[in-house]
Amino acid sequence: MTNIGMAELTSMHGMSEMLLRYHRIMGMNHEQLILLQASIQLHDPMEIEEATGFSRDTVMELFSQMSELGVIRFNEHKELDYQDLFETLKSIEKRSMPFRERLTREYSKASRTNQKHVGHVELVPVKKGVAVKLTDGTFLSIKQTKDLSNELIMFAQSMKEEDLQRFNRNVHQKQEVQNDDHRYEEYED
Repeated sequence: MTNIGMAELTSMHGMSEMLLRYHRIMGMNHEQLILLQASIQLHDPMEIEEATGFSRDTVMELFSQMSELGVIRFNEHKELDYQDLFETLKSIEKRSMPFRERLTREYSKASRTNQKHVGHVELVPVKKGVAVKLTDGTFLSIKQTKDLSNELIMFAQSMKEEDLQRFNRNVHQKQEVQNDDHRYEEYED
């Protein structure tokens, strides 16, 4: 376990919890889960074999199966890449999170850091309807698209057209004032 940072080291328990929660999504069976959980907690091959009751051959076969599934990777030292596993689990966690919760978290963080968030999307016309493309090039899942659709309907039903138009006029007026301020700056000597 050489390639994981201190922050992640302190959250090995969190990684174990995520693994327990998402192992089925990853296509893992119970034996693979037991082995990977033991590998997170114990780092000595003999201790892992003793704790799981798996023979060395079984351990190697299970690791091979998980590698073929794309669940785990090994680093250049042929050690389990815990950082990669952690990132995979975090990615699954994000995809499994209700879209509104994910948007709220990322929007809040992005407003402090000036970064893009899951709300920066591209609407793509498709054969039947419109798909939502994320900044990483992937499409929003069907479940998340339905969640987003429900949130948009809720917004549309709760907002009056006049209120929305007033808000938009205020935004345009603020933009015009900012643009005017920049124009005068350009011509000052």
